[in-house]
Amino acid sequence: MASRFNFLFNNLCGTVYRQGNLLYTPDGASLYSAVGNRVACFDLVRSRSFTFPFESRRNIARLALSPDGSILLIIDDEGHLLMANVARRVVIHHLNLKQPVADARFSPDGKWVAFAVGRLVQVWATPALERSFTPFALHKTMGGHGDDVTCLDWSDDSLFLASGSKDMSVRVFSVHKLAGYSPGNLTGHRSTVRAVFFASHAAGRERMLYAVSRDGALSVWKLTERPDVVDAAVEAERAALVAAGGEGRGEDALGRWWELCARHYFEKNHARVTSAAMHTAAQVLVVGFNSGAFSLYELPDCNEIHTLSISEHRVDACAVSPGGEWLAFGCGQLGQLLVWEWQSETYVLKQQGHFFAEVNCLAYSPGGTVIATGGGDSKVKLWSPSSGFCFVTFSEHTAPVTDIAFVPHGRALVSASLDGTVRAYDMLRYRNFQTLVSPTPAQFGCVTVDPSGEIVCAGSRDTLSVYVWNLQTAQLVETLSGHEAPIAALSFGGGGGGNSFLASASWDKSVRVWDFLSSKAAIDVLQHSSDVLAVAFQPGGALLATATLDGRICLWDAKEAEQTGTIDGRADIAAGRSVLSKVTAKNSSGGKCFRSLAFSADGQSIIAGGSSKFVCLYDVTQKVLLRKYAISNNVSLDGVRMQLNSSHLTDAGPVEDLLLDEDSDGQGVPLPRAAVRRSERVTRLAVRAMCVRFSPDGRAWAAASTEGLLIFSLDDALLFDPSGLELETTPAAVAEAVRRREFSRALPMALCLNEAKLIRAVWQQVPPDGVALVAHSLPVPYVERFLQFLGSEMEGSRHLQLLLMWVQQILLHHGRHVKDHPRTYEVSLQTLHKSVRLRYDDLASMCHNNQFDLAFLVDQSRHTAARA
Repeated sequence: MASRFNFLFNNLCGTVYRQGNLLYTPDGASLYSAVGNRVACFDLVRSRSFTFPFESRRNIARLALSPDGSILLIIDDEGHLLMANVARRVVIHHLNLKQPVADARFSPDGKWVAFAVGRLVQVWATPALERSFTPFALHKTMGGHGDDVTCLDWSDDSLFLASGSKDMSVRVFSVHKLAGYSPGNLTGHRSTVRAVFFASHAAGRERMLYAVSRDGALSVWKLTERPDVVDAAVEAERAALVAAGGEGRGEDALGRWWELCARHYFEKNHARVTSAAMHTAAQVLVVGFNSGAFSLYELPDCNEIHTLSISEHRVDACAVSPGGEWLAFGCGQLGQLLVWEWQSETYVLKQQGHFFAEVNCLAYSPGGTVIATGGGDSKVKLWSPSSGFCFVTFSEHTAPVTDIAFVPHGRALVSASLDGTVRAYDMLRYRNFQTLVSPTPAQFGCVTVDPSGEIVCAGSRDTLSVYVWNLQTAQLVETLSGHEAPIAALSFGGGGGGNSFLASASWDKSVRVWDFLSSKAAIDVLQHSSDVLAVAFQPGGALLATATLDGRICLWDAKEAEQTGTIDGRADIAAGRSVLSKVTAKNSSGGKCFRSLAFSADGQSIIAGGSSKFVCLYDVTQKVLLRKYAISNNVSLDGVRMQLNSSHLTDAGPVEDLLLDEDSDGQGVPLPRAAVRRSERVTRLAVRAMCVRFSPDGRAWAAASTEGLLIFSLDDALLFDPSGLELETTPAAVAEAVRRREFSRALPMALCLNEAKLIRAVWQQVPPDGVALVAHSLPVPYVERFLQFLGSEMEGSRHLQLLLMWVQQILLHHGRHVKDHPRTYEVSLQTLHKSVRLRYDDLASMCHNNQFDLAFLVDQSRHTAARA
């Protein structure tokens, strides 16, 4: 039973970039991006993405990756650091740097990692993957800047470190202690130094340093001879470097000095530089501007190669792949992430989440292969749960999208918006084929589709009516009135026997149930003690669940209009205090309520989310809480902290809510305390789940939250069933049975151990003519588990025909048992249906795209046969 609710975080969609820098993996095939307090990885070769399961305390400000790609450092905007093992996707150490970090860089040899902490530069020994008592060891702290350090870069020999600062200077530090060496101080810049880069010090090439300032200037510094140094002193210092392990490089630090040899200006209509990155081997510089454009330059002459406008807002981050062919850009205001191949001038990746607002609603397609979301940016987006990418965006709405629903057959999608329209989209051609409007202007807050797929209903917030349209003709069929407050939610349900009910929930503390097959009038009014915010019908039944403003979930029998039970969720959903809250944590449950409900596929449990960081899962029969899932632990959001610190409270309110001043660096910083009384307030995003939905197969659920589209799925790979487990049931015994070709004995043992590798090793060894015999002899308790395995195996296996043969034989020999226990096998059959439909769509698309080639080959074979 516990495995049914073992939902773990799977992926974060709907958000691809928020702030911070972008990182390529050493092979250049993947890209890391910070999304709130999580890290997303985009596989650019396989077109897939995943999100690391761990979270930081606050929004991530900086990422750093070791040269071998095994260690990832995640630093939030308060200086708390997480060290993660990339291969295992786990956090192995924590460190508090106690100040915000502007930049973090690993040395090219992987021995050191440098942090820009305030006005100081700290160099730490690189932690190892092996467990140790103190993974981090501070090696050296370097100062000298008059203001905060903004950027860092290592020389290719890992002996020297350059730092740029807001004080408009660049300093060159030595990692090792060298007698008589003083860091070079490169001045003359007229604005904050945005980026600094060492040129590649290859054989026969002079050592050069590039500094990019905020005003669009590129300063080129060259290391030249210093004639006022005595040769004997230089030789002594060179000997010291040799002793320290820097043989052949002493002349770079002693006996020479940095000279400004050139200064170039980008001349982009006074646009300010917001980000920069360099490929040292190819001597190529990419610069992003606050105008939304980027330019590519060839160094050291600063010849412009390419310029392109990619966004309407500033380019916050840019990165160059190790091969130099792919450029990555991030725009935080629009939530954009782009990967551009500059040589062929094509997009490798172009993703954008819902910007300016959170995701308002979501819906699973009937097959579970698509998730549709609607947001406050007036857009409807289609996401693939398997890849994590958005593949279609509809932008026909002109106001926020409030609700969304799939037509039961899955070939159409409808969305409601505050612009007064309900739009229907074709899921085959991806176009808006129908626009439904009301006789008088209305703001639609909810929408639903009847089980036949012919009737669309939408509830209004201002006219207080429910409008009914025919989807095929777009004609208004009926207007249902009777509510005295805005309509919050709609849901269709069938009570069996040909009945079809429509339930409409309203802020007037009532739910009206309409019978569409009889008189189309309200047959019952279900009164509540508080405003009703959400409503949901149990699949295939007449059980109706409603969520009210006082934090309760009421269960009703829609046929008899009787309340069958109540779930009090106020204590379950109460968590976190708002910074504006004036009550204690003990009494902070006021105002906490559920705003979205969804039944599981088997109808035995119900999931609820609302104005809290928790999503609750309840048992419908026992009316008890089964699990609580935290959608976010990001304390940068309002309502996450359980306790508030009064020292952060000023006369004008919390410090974090004060209007941020745009300083010379372009980064927001709190205003000085003297200006607190004159500052304005800004609104912080509050953590909440606007919408929750179960997938059709019941193996996952999704939440439209402040952070984006969160997907939780079952992870039962490590679970095994001890029933029937004997001493001789071991992996070695399974292998021995396969060797003896005793497949009827090997398969039940592998299913009992429930290890995917063992099950795969058994069924792939069974010959096709023996599938029927093995399927017939499979014990009934393992049928459901084996069907579930076949469904998951079908998604990526090459043995499609053999898998379908197994499914056919299992259903042929155990079909009566499956039919007699539909609730037990519902999840497995849904998984099979989803996998088969996905593979069918892939094959259909492939055949459709190659039908002319196939026809040509068939025709050529006929001509060849005729000639023969």
